[in-house]
Amino acid sequence: MRIHCLENVDKSLMFLNEQRVHLENMGAHDIVDGNPRLTLGLIWTIILRFQVRRLLLSFGPLLISAMSEGKYLGKTFHLKSVSVLMTLAT
Repeated sequence: MRIHCLENVDKSLMFLNEQRVHLENMGAHDIVDGNPRLTLGLIWTIILRFQVRRLLLSFGPLLISAMSEGKYLGKTFHLKSVSVLMTLAT
């Protein structure tokens, strides 16, 4: 039933809000109604918030030193600034 779906999604969004995940102009009805743009944005926000944070906690000092020296990190991207890392961490 729709009311149960709305309640479940609302509880999930409240949890994300408690975790300081920034959700702008998004409500449970947007996800339940199947808005693809907002749903994809929510998924990306969750990935960035929790996966990037885990990587930063594990490899933060190594990444910061490599980025400050302008070293090549990986085959697909080159990070030259510590500010990029700080932006992802917040």
